[in-house]
Amino acid sequence: MPTASAVHSGHDLDEAPTVQRALSVLAPKWTLWTLRTLQHNGGAMPLALLQEAMPWVSYSNVANRVSVMADDGLLHKVYDGRSSSAVLTAAGRSTDAVRQAAAAWGHKHRPAATKQASTTYAEQTLSILAKSYTTAVMWSLGPDTLYPYEMSDVVPPTRAPAQLYLRLNALRDDGLVERSGEPRHYAYTLTSSGAALDDTYDALTQWSRAHLVAPSASRRTPPPSQTVSRDVAAAAARTSPAPSAPTDSPVQRAMGRAQAAALRSATTRLEFSHRPAPQPAPLIVNGAPAPRRR
Repeated sequence: MPTASAVHSGHDLDEAPTVQRALSVLAPKWTLWTLRTLQHNGGAMPLALLQEAMPWVSYSNVANRVSVMADDGLLHKVYDGRSSSAVLTAAGRSTDAVRQAAAAWGHKHRPAATKQASTTYAEQTLSILAKSYTTAVMWSLGPDTLYPYEMSDVVPPTRAPAQLYLRLNALRDDGLVERSGEPRHYAYTLTSSGAALDDTYDALTQWSRAHLVAPSASRRTPPPSQTVSRDVAAAAARTSPAPSAPTDSPVQRAMGRAQAAALRSATTRLEFSHRPAPQPAPLIVNGAPAPRRR
């Protein structure tokens, strides 16, 4: 019976974690739409105009997505003292191949009842693949039929085999994997739809090689969100020009420093919800008259 190898179905399993992290950057909703809209407008737009170009997304959602994408290194968020703009980085500009491959797969294997844009197809495709360990499980299967115990090395030992079974069942629900055999002895293989994702995965692999740094096994791995932000932002800083203006104006920075100084020097004032009740005068126990003042 074949087993999962380091290089399987044309993909290197050692690259699966990096590709999965690339999906965590590109798959969130409205990310590809934002990149596509910026590319169609010279790579830079004020946030107000960016939202006008995507009227189905509210301004607050556009602003939030731009902030996250800036942290991930897909664009720069530039403030000129009056308004903020989004400027694509090299990482953001080079996502066309991923978007086109994902859109082609979605259009063929997930056709919508009504006509929809290719970028919507692309976002739907990437959202399916963005679930944890999906890339490693898909690549370990390849064209072969495997039992789960033969794939147990593709997920962290602390979560196997439960995590592996959960992911296989989810992929089966998505139509990417099929199973055969008897209960408790199921074997799994890719469906035709799952095997057709090779072009999408090839594009993701090329993008991640160019814009993500592979994790180092010799150091403690930070949380995924921090890893993605550091890796993509570091690559973007090497390959993209710096923004033309800082994200905060000098006036805002000065006000921030003044507020911080005021907070450090402030003292805590205690207040009560009611005034203290008046206390009675002390009683004279022995009844002796009080001494007279001279």
